[in-house]
Parts: sequence; C-alpha cells; structure tokens
Amino acid sequence: MLHTIDYFWRLAKLNEKNHQIFWDPVGKSQDILNPYLYPEGLIFRFYPNSKINLEDKDVNLHNKVLPKYIETILDNKADNEAIKVLAKKTLAVARYFEKIGLINEAEHSYQIAMSIKPDMKETLYSYGIFLASNGDIEK
Repeated sequence: MLHTIDYFWRLAKLNEKNHQIFWDPVGKSQDILNPYLYPEGLIFRFYPNSKINLEDKDVNLHNKVLPKYIETILDNKADNEAIKVLAKKTLAVARYFEKIGLINEAEHSYQIAMSIKPDMKETLYSYGIFLASNGDIEK
C-alpha cells in the first residue's frame, strides 16, 4: 500500500509536467516543502521535481509583487477577516525566509506582518522568537 506522502509526491511530480502547481503553506507542510517552494507574493509556486535556490533577483521580484497584494487587500479596511488572512500569509512568507536562511528578508516580512495586524498574537510570538534567536533582544 502506498503511503499518503508518497502518493502526494508522485501525484505532484506527474502533474507538474502539464500544470503549474501553487502551494499555500500551512504548519509542518511548510517545513517539509520549503526546499521546493518559490515565493510569489502571498503564495508559493511548488516545484516537486527540483529544489529551489533563491537568488537576489528572485527575492527582489517577490518584494515587488507582495506590496501590490497588500495594498489591494488593505484598501478594503472593513474586511477584518481578509486583513487577518493577509497577516497570516505574510507571516508564512517570513517563516519561509527564516527557514531557508534569508534573515534580512525574513525580518522585512515579519515587520510587514506586524504592520498589517499589530495585535495578532501568532505574529508577535514568532517575531519575538526570531529576534531572540538572532540576538536582538531589545526590539
């Protein structure tokens, strides 16, 4: 019998040939898939057949796209749920950059998440852990 994870990888590799695959990282799946994810705004393109090596140009492109998403969502200030989702997606991007070792990009994304929803406990906690683990206790 084929394990669920093995089935997922086989299916993803087969589908990649004919379809672009996008991933919305949640929880532990993000840690497992990070090497195969390419950030594109608030979602990630998933490349199951090859590991991604991000370069500065890739991060710069991402940083150009992300503010457009944020601006569009924040224009409708009455939609608190959309703002919460936006903050969570930005937090996922920050964690992604942190996990792959792009510390400056991670901090930038954490700060964006904080500016979107400053009272979100998950962001406060994650950003605090990030700062402490990088020796910046004073912030």
